[in-house]
Amino acid sequence: MNLAGLFQPQYGNKGSGSRSGSVRAPISVTASGNYQTQQVIKNLSPGQTIQGEIVNRNGNEVQIRVDKDVIITARLDKDISLAVGQNVTFEVKNQSGQQLALRPLYENLSQNPNVLKALEAAKLPLTDELMRMVSSMMEQGMSIDKNALLDMGKLISAHSGVNPETIVGLRSLYLPVTPENIEQFENYQNYRHQIVSSVTEFLSELPSAFQTMVAQGQAEGAVNFYKQVLQLFAESSMQGETQNAMQNAVQNNEAGKVIFADAGRPAGGMQEEAQAAGKESVLNAAQNQAEGRMTESIIRIIDGEGDAKAVNADGTAVGKGADTMASQERVSAQGGNLQNYTPLFEVLNQDARNTLFNLLEGIGFSKQQLSQVADGSMPVKQLLQDINTMLTVNAEAVSRESVINLFGSRVYNQLLNNEVLQQWLLKPSDVGQKNTVEDFYGKLREQSARLTEALGQISKDIPLAKNLSTMQSNIEFMNQLNQAFNYIQLPLKMSGGNAHGDLYVYTNRRNAPKEDESVSALLHLDMQHLGTMDIYVKMKEKNVSTKFYLKDEQTIDFIADHIHILNERLSERGYTMNVEMVMSKEEEKGMDVMETMSAQEKRENILAQYSFDVRA
Repeated sequence: MNLAGLFQPQYGNKGSGSRSGSVRAPISVTASGNYQTQQVIKNLSPGQTIQGEIVNRNGNEVQIRVDKDVIITARLDKDISLAVGQNVTFEVKNQSGQQLALRPLYENLSQNPNVLKALEAAKLPLTDELMRMVSSMMEQGMSIDKNALLDMGKLISAHSGVNPETIVGLRSLYLPVTPENIEQFENYQNYRHQIVSSVTEFLSELPSAFQTMVAQGQAEGAVNFYKQVLQLFAESSMQGETQNAMQNAVQNNEAGKVIFADAGRPAGGMQEEAQAAGKESVLNAAQNQAEGRMTESIIRIIDGEGDAKAVNADGTAVGKGADTMASQERVSAQGGNLQNYTPLFEVLNQDARNTLFNLLEGIGFSKQQLSQVADGSMPVKQLLQDINTMLTVNAEAVSRESVINLFGSRVYNQLLNNEVLQQWLLKPSDVGQKNTVEDFYGKLREQSARLTEALGQISKDIPLAKNLSTMQSNIEFMNQLNQAFNYIQLPLKMSGGNAHGDLYVYTNRRNAPKEDESVSALLHLDMQHLGTMDIYVKMKEKNVSTKFYLKDEQTIDFIADHIHILNERLSERGYTMNVEMVMSKEEEKGMDVMETMSAQEKRENILAQYSFDVRA
């Protein structure tokens, strides 16, 4: 008896992300004394496959008939669903004496003849990775002819240890297969893609990096780096005030204009430099004007606009006393923007301001400046700008010890954190403003790049450097996605805390809809208190349909109590709205960005239409 035809040769590398369990198999051969049969089985090597029928099962022990005279008795390490009479293909994981470690191939694909036929037609072996590859390609509606399988197989082999589904997913979205894109694709799949999380980690790691460098004897480098951080956000704050004034003076209300076109333009004087370098914009057009205003209105309602009270950094309510009114009058008289105004007392309490008073006195602040710090009336933006000016203009007069004490203090880092959140998160009112969203991503990319460069001159092997690198890769990945899909992340600064949003408009750039067709969008939000919610919006002419998927009845009641605000706003613009609210299923995690885009990209796939010529 010849068993050679039952086994396939080894091919390629085996991925570590298999979805199936393993089988530990002590071998029992019914044809006793058949030395040749025992030797063939003993000589099996990892990567080979064996096919057989399940003839008996008793608990975790199964008997597999691989030939009419050969039965292997195997013990299941995990709860694998195998039924008597089922034909299963196993892959040999390792061989140790008379013990075989076998693994059922991906999702029992021996039951799907098209997967096996495709590999046979391409003259490729039946390995776990390749079967998963073909299955994933079929799910994505991709071609599985010989050339397509060979090309994809080369990519799988070139990226050892990467799940085949990740490689196929990237190619189905027309994205290059690079280590950075592989990491970002899997981050998006596993809900680790949120920019708002990167911002939070940055704020946590920034003071730690400073303290670590000082402790390691790199005090000069730590001070220089923190000076660059301060300069970056203080100067950007001044540019932002100027741009906000200009944007408020010029409103673009032309219907049909795109809202996120050419996003990623660096702010201020960096724009010409970036264009000269030929940088691509971070984001292209993602939705029209009406869709943008709709999204903004929904986020504002969820944020509890009109009911939410202003809060301090510690979560306590903020009153509007005489100090507040006097401070606002001072800012207004100086031409400042009250919308972006945050007085110091809203960020630091009296004890913290006293500590800051002493630290600023040490670097040479004037009595007038210190007075505004003590009573909390100085705007936080103005304070950071004044510190930056003091350390730049009077650098030689300020002792290094005073600067280290200031930069290493908790109160200073609270101020810096407040400003970073102002610049690196979007307010609900920003979402519907074209220029604001464009400049936001341009600023985020520019600033993270400059911080990476500054940090690289000192230390590249710290968590802060990795955080900045991941953030830049995330933005670049979004840029690539936006070449074909209308998608954008919305890192939001809400009244109740920071929140993450995904906005996806169902329009493939390669197949743009006709002007008279409807526009559909999905808004996904992860809220601190309201939890995960998905809002589907469909607009056709002046008709708007919205469907809210919410976590529980309390959240439904909250949205129901505020939905009239959205209805009134849309009515003012001539729209008619229909609303539906349902509870999400417990097992649903919310919007999967990669799955949503892949679903749109799929072409019709009827398995019966696949045909293969195994003689080719």
